[in-house]
Amino acid sequence: MTCHQNHLIVLPTDAMLGVEETATCAACHVKGSAGYMAAQQMKSEIAGLQNRLASARKVLDRAQRAGMEVSSPIYQLSEGRDRLILARVQIHRFTPAILQKTTAEGESVAAACEQSGWQALAELAYRRKGLAVSAVILLCMIGLLLLKIRQLKT
Repeated sequence: MTCHQNHLIVLPTDAMLGVEETATCAACHVKGSAGYMAAQQMKSEIAGLQNRLASARKVLDRAQRAGMEVSSPIYQLSEGRDRLILARVQIHRFTPAILQKTTAEGESVAAACEQSGWQALAELAYRRKGLAVSAVILLCMIGLLLLKIRQLKT
């Protein structure tokens, strides 16, 4: 009731957590107290996982738009989002160490998915270089054939 209020129905958001003036935690916990430090750490953990998931999604979306097959890492990224949801629930335990374990698991999933995205983009670059080299070789061969045809006509 202290955090979410009794009669004023407020949509819970990550903005309620932390030590900013608008955060609910700041209303009761003074700077330097254990509660203040815990709220600050938990907010940092949640924000870090959100940023890592967004970064992974951005790389995977870029690879997907380029036509690379990244459906498996995109699906695996949902496990990271599940960890974010679990972390938001674990805030109510008021134990930063438990929250940190969950966010670390989520960040591990996000890192693996992001790495898969970067590998797909590297493969795309390799394929493009191979295509360019093949095109140059074909153009040279066509040029040589045209020269040979001219020699045969004379």
